[in-house]
Amino acid sequence: MKIITTRPKPDFDDLAACFAAKRLYPDHEIVIEGKPESKVEKFIEEIAPHLFFYHRFEDLELESVSSLVVVGSIADNQLPVPLAPFLERCKKTLFDHLGTAVADRWDKVVSGNYGTSITLLCSILREKRLEVTPEEATFFTVALYRKTLNFSLSTTTPDDLTIGAWLLSLGASLEKVVHYQKFSLTREQRRHFQKFIDNTRVLTIKGVEVAITEAKFKTMPRGIFELIEKLWFTLGADNLIVFMRVGKGVFAVGRAKYSEIDFSEIFSGSKLSVYPNFSLAFYANTDLESVKEKVFKSLRENILSFVQVREVMSSPVRTVVSEMPVKEAAKIMENTGHSSLPVIGNGRLVGIVTLDNVRKAIKHGLKNSPVKEIMQREVLTVKATAPVSEAARKMVENGSGSVLVLDKGILAGIITKSDLMRGVLTKKSRELENLKLETSRIVSLIETNLEPDLVTMLRFLGIVGNQIGMATYVVGGFVRDLLLGRKNYDIDIVVEGDARYFAQTFGRYFEVTCVEHKEFLTTSIFFKNGLRIDVATARTEYYEEPAVLPNVEMSTIKKDLYRRDFSINAMAIKLNQEEFGLLLDFFGCKRDLEKGVIRTLYPLSFVEDPTRILRAIRFEQRFNFRIEEHTLELLKKYVAQNYLERVTGQRLRDELEKIIEEPEPIKAIKRMDELGVLNHLFPHSLVDAETLSMLKRYFNRKRSSSPKPVYILAMILLRESSPEKLDSIVKRYGFPKKFPDWIRKAMSISRELKKIIVKGEQLSYRIFFETVRKPEPEILWFIDAFLDEENSKKFQNYLQKLEKEKPKITGSILIDKFGLKEGKEIKKILDKLQLAKLEGLPDDEEESFVRRLLGRD
Repeated sequence: MKIITTRPKPDFDDLAACFAAKRLYPDHEIVIEGKPESKVEKFIEEIAPHLFFYHRFEDLELESVSSLVVVGSIADNQLPVPLAPFLERCKKTLFDHLGTAVADRWDKVVSGNYGTSITLLCSILREKRLEVTPEEATFFTVALYRKTLNFSLSTTTPDDLTIGAWLLSLGASLEKVVHYQKFSLTREQRRHFQKFIDNTRVLTIKGVEVAITEAKFKTMPRGIFELIEKLWFTLGADNLIVFMRVGKGVFAVGRAKYSEIDFSEIFSGSKLSVYPNFSLAFYANTDLESVKEKVFKSLRENILSFVQVREVMSSPVRTVVSEMPVKEAAKIMENTGHSSLPVIGNGRLVGIVTLDNVRKAIKHGLKNSPVKEIMQREVLTVKATAPVSEAARKMVENGSGSVLVLDKGILAGIITKSDLMRGVLTKKSRELENLKLETSRIVSLIETNLEPDLVTMLRFLGIVGNQIGMATYVVGGFVRDLLLGRKNYDIDIVVEGDARYFAQTFGRYFEVTCVEHKEFLTTSIFFKNGLRIDVATARTEYYEEPAVLPNVEMSTIKKDLYRRDFSINAMAIKLNQEEFGLLLDFFGCKRDLEKGVIRTLYPLSFVEDPTRILRAIRFEQRFNFRIEEHTLELLKKYVAQNYLERVTGQRLRDELEKIIEEPEPIKAIKRMDELGVLNHLFPHSLVDAETLSMLKRYFNRKRSSSPKPVYILAMILLRESSPEKLDSIVKRYGFPKKFPDWIRKAMSISRELKKIIVKGEQLSYRIFFETVRKPEPEILWFIDAFLDEENSKKFQNYLQKLEKEKPKITGSILIDKFGLKEGKEIKKILDKLQLAKLEGLPDDEEESFVRRLLGRD
């Protein structure tokens, strides 16, 4: 059998997750041990017993199990007993919403930090766009509400709320949800609760109170998080740690009043799942006393992380209003000396505007535009109730000297480095240790994922940097793909110094050719084996006007990274010997990479270089990421304002060709159409089902002999356009003057073939010859994209035979041997002869064939 199961005596969440898993594994059967929770049985009887059918192990005689799917964060000793004989031999998959499973005990683990199992499973169903019926949506929603206590438990995550909204949109019945959401402690749970109360003691560490309690269980009690939540409110403690010995492992639950408290240090060495206000740690194969000793030691070392920001922040803060003209903000900055100011809209913090962006905006003629149009919406903030360590961490990660403080969404103050020094002793030694660990991880990635020769080359680049006193970094896409585990040999080096001198010094040790690009302060190094390394001077770019190539000036690595197109491409790895492998991430780039987010670093990014619009779509589709919400707003805005029209056709064509070279270009083309980009690149382009079919065929069949793919793409998109519109496309992109004629001929041939196909006739060599002949390659590829798979094969065979089966008799022979005069008659005879050759006429019968045509037999 193939089985889906969960813990014995499943509750709503357990069984609902089983039925959600059934959507993913339709050939598996749901089998449970024991009777489900009574309310679950009642729910199924009332709503749809025929839809929610399951087996019980007690009613089966298992002879074998080939595949086992388990839902729920459960220990090995909670698996149904009848499965024990089959566990070693079957394929085992676990869906673990808490992320505490020991992965090596399973063939596959799907995990995450969710409040419920049903959230994890529904997130997958939603992503795969699998059908969920209203009855199933109701079942899943009841489970979700009960497990999170109406989204009030501290284990509740944003994803739980998102899935709840999604299920309601699918027809979940709130009436049923309300009816089944009532929850009360069972007798067994009340006994566990009393045990926690009896074992509670309160520690005071450096003025901070932490309530501690513990208990031992054979298996994890049902509803344990509800118990801990009730304990939390009963004790009224700001901070609570609960230790539980379960089987051979120990769980530790950290509950804090403020959601920003970071338990990662306190529970270091554990497998950790983090929720708002709440953390769950799991220590495998250890005893309770050892874990308690370790946590208490860590607690004493990190207790200052519980000190709140509001205790050390400075207030008030100078601000500007979102509707204020840019020129007014410039005056305020000049008068106060501030290089950045928070932006307030409707009484709330909505962004931050920098002096750099103000100056650029004025340069681009935007001095009367409101500040909100050039402000950065992503602001470095921290809540007033957050621990001071959270503010320190944000400063370190973002290379900032300050963080704005919010109190219930309202700007309340600012915390600076000097405030931190007053409020808390920084944990420099621990931060340095973490930095060393991260650097070690990067070095390991480099040495594991790259060829030894390339690793040696990177290290030698760092040696050269040391030799001439220049900080040396590898940057951009190489770093991004290294962190993603993808191959990338496009190596961009940035040095804090003269790139030309660096390249020349490097060239003394290798047989290379150096090509200098003075206007961009870069030098390209070409190796004989084809490898190319581009070396650039760390620079910042400024644009004289929108959409033109930038001017550059000397700068530092941070400014150099800030000018990059997107955050995922704005990281650097230092190559100098003493810091080889040090990752520089000033703007939360690694976090975006891990979340799969495409984000611009500043609001004028698309204005200064609109080709980034196409790049955003290319990266989004290549990596299956998503364009961050505000970045997407900016993208749509500047597309609608015709910024793409300000870019030269050649630069747009270059970006289009890069999109076409992607493994799945059609995904990006569809996304460009969805965002309105395509119509700005090719006005009046036609994107319908036939267009998508033709593009799919073309990209699937594309061979090395294909002409420039951008021509074929444009021909398919513009096949219904007027000659006048096509002329403008030719001028814009530098297409051949024949381009409109190619489309006209291709469409004429396609229409003729379509008529024949519609009549039900089979396409043959004769039809292809009489309709198509052999025009330009661009037309041939257009026609091939028009044809389905069967007719495409016929067409390709026709073209190959047309090339191979050339008549031996030529026009000259017809004139000399048969006495014909130059003119149309010769062409007609040669055409008939060619067609006969296609249909199998042997070489030695050509002369008699011509004689028959001339009536000379």
